[in-house]
Amino acid sequence: MISLAECRKILGAAGRDLTDAQLERLRRDLYGLADITVTHFLATRNRTTEPSAKEPSG
Repeated sequence: MISLAECRKILGAAGRDLTDAQLERLRRDLYGLADITVTHFLATRNRTTEPSAKEPSG
């Protein structure tokens, strides 16, 4: 997990006025969003790379 110090560095001026609690919540929410995004990508990729039963092969 990215440290709060690294989060502040990444955010720059936008993260300067956030409290540690606010930054922790933002970090947690962004990790959750990343998890959802990767899960959806992998599920979609698996669906589109597998041949469809309705399509003729060859």
